[in-house]
Amino acid sequence: MTMARRFHLSLDCTDLQQTINEYSSRLGCRPTLIINGQFALWRTPELNICVRQATETRLRHLGWELAESDGVSNDIDCNGIEWATFTLQQQAEEIRQCWPGVDYQPEDDYSLQDLRYLMSRLRQTADGCPWDLKQRFDTIVPHTIEETYELAEAIERRDWPHVAEELGDYLFQAVFYCRMAEEAGYFVWEDVVGSITRKLLRRHPHVFPDGQLGSRRSPGSTVDPDEISANWKRIKAEEKSLGLSGASSVGDASSSMQAQALLSDVSSGLPALQRATRLQNKAAEVGFDWTELAPVFDKLREEIEELGVEIGADQSGRESRPGQHTRIIDELGDVLFCCVNLARFLKIDPEAALRHANAKFTSRFNYIEEALVKQGISRERWLAKAVSLDTMEALWGEAKRSPHR
Repeated sequence: MTMARRFHLSLDCTDLQQTINEYSSRLGCRPTLIINGQFALWRTPELNICVRQATETRLRHLGWELAESDGVSNDIDCNGIEWATFTLQQQAEEIRQCWPGVDYQPEDDYSLQDLRYLMSRLRQTADGCPWDLKQRFDTIVPHTIEETYELAEAIERRDWPHVAEELGDYLFQAVFYCRMAEEAGYFVWEDVVGSITRKLLRRHPHVFPDGQLGSRRSPGSTVDPDEISANWKRIKAEEKSLGLSGASSVGDASSSMQAQALLSDVSSGLPALQRATRLQNKAAEVGFDWTELAPVFDKLREEIEELGVEIGADQSGRESRPGQHTRIIDELGDVLFCCVNLARFLKIDPEAALRHANAKFTSRFNYIEEALVKQGISRERWLAKAVSLDTMEALWGEAKRSPHR
């Protein structure tokens, strides 16, 4: 990973306002800084462009805005073109010197390139971060899962500033994995971006009919949503058969059959509730599903009864049969799996429903703790189980009656 940098272009022009209008249109943004009648500066994720009012139009120099530099440097290349290197702050100081009345204090508007450069610095053996240096793919996975849930929680709360922060944490996970992959020679960032871009182009022929970013549907044309869904499934199946979606194309016959199985693309690494939903939806695609809600309730009652029988056998006082605990786990799993089916029929995300229940329980339990503190009961007494269950049940009832709990 090379040092993060923006390409720099410095021009003199005879009509600054016309240049501002045209370059703003070409770059898709207004200048970062305008000094009326004298100077304009654009800074995009890739470019740093300066234009000055002058008596003739000419190229002043090319160069780089670097994330770090020992100082401003200039040299002439073999074609007689001057190249400059500088940092954002060095450029700002030069602007303040040229136009003393302008207090230009630029904010650091970092780009993805800057984040990747930062990651490379964290992983440098000589002066990087000891914690980041010792990480491997497996050690980062738990952090990725945690960041994903924190992002989901922020979205559910509609806490948009927090969503932006959590998206940054989420993005950093991808940058971290890519940096480690680059070091090991597995793949580079461009492979990741290219792969997802090509896949989305393939899967959206209704948006990109020629499979190219610049292609569009004919004006006024429409696409049937059912056709879009059918095409999506067909394209995914074609990708799997061609080995374009991660399916293995080598191995023995059993592994090949497993790779082609209907449920093979439902990741076993998903959270259990989410995976159960995906498995059931996949099975439903071929008609293996309930046709109405009532039998789902009947099945749930049946599974609860079977769980009760196994629990009763375990606690009956008789010597438990071998594998009794395993059978209880099995029956409890059936109950939970059936609850997911119920959520599907109600068009409710079971993961979101459980997160809501967790938040509700937390709020009501916090009410109990707050009420006990107001009554002068210390946390030590509470942790020592000195507060009766009846007392806590009464406070729980108060919390349930509160409109905000």
